[in-house]
Amino acid sequence: MITLPLRARRSLHVPLLALLALGAALAAAPHEAAAQSNSCAYRYDGECDESWGTGLCQDGTDSWDCRREGAPPGPESCIYANDGECDEPGGTGMCIPYTDTADCRREGIDPSRVFFGHDDRIYPDSRQAPWRMIGRITFASGGHCTGTLVGPATVLTAAHCMFGGEGPRGLDTPFEFIAGASGPDWVERARIVDFYIPPQFDAELHQSTSDIDGYDWAFLTLDRPIGNSVGWMVIEPLTTGELEQAVMTGRAHVMQGGDSMAFLSANLSCPLVDVWDDNTVYHECDTLEGDSGSPLFVAQDGRYRIIAIESATYPNPQGLFDFNMAVDARAFWAASQKFTN
Repeated sequence: MITLPLRARRSLHVPLLALLALGAALAAAPHEAAAQSNSCAYRYDGECDESWGTGLCQDGTDSWDCRREGAPPGPESCIYANDGECDEPGGTGMCIPYTDTADCRREGIDPSRVFFGHDDRIYPDSRQAPWRMIGRITFASGGHCTGTLVGPATVLTAAHCMFGGEGPRGLDTPFEFIAGASGPDWVERARIVDFYIPPQFDAELHQSTSDIDGYDWAFLTLDRPIGNSVGWMVIEPLTTGELEQAVMTGRAHVMQGGDSMAFLSANLSCPLVDVWDDNTVYHECDTLEGDSGSPLFVAQDGRYRIIAIESATYPNPQGLFDFNMAVDARAFWAASQKFTN
């Protein structure tokens, strides 16, 4: 049996502090901005500061954070740059990558490690398939993760997203699923009325060992079948042999979509690079905080087939890049038959 060494884990679950202004944004309707610019003092801080966000800036002046429009960010452009603390992903996560370069490089934090040399993500139209099947899960604490519709009223996500709150054993009660969430836009939303976490998963143990990595998955039940209008992805696992063969031949390329920094971002083609016998895989999809639970999937015969879901990143000090780990469908396919049929 191949055993992963014990390493510090970087969770991809967004905490409350990174989302204080996001709740109001989700409830509000999108606003049409007049002139598009990034003249707001709070530009490039990872949250929208126009009227549908924090309201600290005039509409049209925080275009990148609010709509991913206008001039892209440059070095030291985040409001928190040069404050003596790295605020890019890998640090506090309050700044977009490459906008707090001096602080982060001084701490040895380099986004190129997270992005496998280059950020290949795009921002797709979240109203279109398959992206509308992916959405934001909100929690009692105010944090969020990514989930995917896998049935009319069933959502698949990562188990570790369900912890870090004030409930029993640190449970963070899931509140709502917002399909196609991206900035102020969304397609459908429904309350979460029930959930299932595999009994083998222990949130505290998950922070210190790789022994239960393959149990980092959960199913959520919605109060109404929004999947009937939005659509859903199917769960069909590859066998260990099929996964290994695909990796060895270089054919194991997947798509990925997740809700990171308040917007739906997507990888259109990223490789699986290793397969483990605990039902996990390593991949090179570019992911950030908030992508936990996001699907790695392929288009096949007119359907979207989930191969795995994003879980965590393991640091790799000796290598050029860190290890992105996902739990593949071998782990949760059997359970899915109960919740999706």
